[in-house]
Amino acid sequence: SRLAWHYAYKHYGKDYDWFLKADDDTFVVLENFRYLASQFDPEDHHYMGWLIGTNGGYASGGAGYAVSRRTLNQIGPVFATEHGCKDKTGGGVEDMQFGFCLRKIGVHLDSTRDKFENRFHPLRPEQILTPNLKHAQDAWYWRVRPKNTTSGLGCCSDLTISFHYINPTLMRELFFYVYDLHVFDGRRYVFKRHRQTRPA
Repeated sequence: SRLAWHYAYKHYGKDYDWFLKADDDTFVVLENFRYLASQFDPEDHHYMGWLIGTNGGYASGGAGYAVSRRTLNQIGPVFATEHGCKDKTGGGVEDMQFGFCLRKIGVHLDSTRDKFENRFHPLRPEQILTPNLKHAQDAWYWRVRPKNTTSGLGCCSDLTISFHYINPTLMRELFFYVYDLHVFDGRRYVFKRHRQTRPA
């Protein structure tokens, strides 16, 4: 991801306001991210994501994280070489390394929570929405989750941006729920705009 960030800086650093990194198994509601980003100035330093409260605090790579144009244009040149800004204690964990590099230039993670509810999520929906559902594979989540994070229906912002560990089947389901499913208002039914552009 270091080279990816440098590439984004070199080729697109002046063209866009915000830069979002996500894994290929991350489901992202871009409209909700755009709404969140609209509340911040891209000419200031910003770093957004789901807080992992260890090793100085950094954003979970799986949940996706984003930086403003100013932040990218400051950190981008540092990633021109493999050894630029490298925390030896972090090993090869990319999200931890990225957070370390941003802290070195004085950039810290913004609060993106809606009241006490998270917008970025590093797990699948059922792992968070089901009260007190704790599996061995997500035990780390309960160790490092932000303060006041809960499970159950109160876990997540109505303007949630992302979920992680989404397999292809669940990816299609979430796409349908977010973009195709419509609640009848008692008067009319309106097709959502993605109905005719559903992925194959």
